[in-house]
Amino acid sequence: MKKLDEKFVRKIYEEVIDDNLTYYKSAYDNLEISEDLPAETKADILFVQSLSNENKTIFHAHMKQVMIDTISNLFGIIDGSSYLEGFNDGDFELKYGAQIKSTISGDLQDLFLEHVEENQEKLD
Repeated sequence: MKKLDEKFVRKIYEEVIDDNLTYYKSAYDNLEISEDLPAETKADILFVQSLSNENKTIFHAHMKQVMIDTISNLFGIIDGSSYLEGFNDGDFELKYGAQIKSTISGDLQDLFLEHVEENQEKLD
């Protein structure tokens, strides 16, 4: 199961953090504001576009850290290492396969944080 857990964690990191961060960098830096965008989105885009390149780098690093913290917390809840009010430790299991052939849980948070540490240089 460990290999499946590791693969799952790597794919979550790649698709949720790397891909989304790439999307947001491109969208916020290059998107032209149109009338059909929600007001909050327009404000976000204007804010990011007003930043210096150095401050954009800081902003993107902060976005990445928020994504990492959120995923880590969720994995901790699934693993039972973090408390979720109203639920008991061990109440959650992540199943994989059409007929629930595999359980993915128990070490997700630790594996994820190890992967984050290994990829720390990719903050930009």
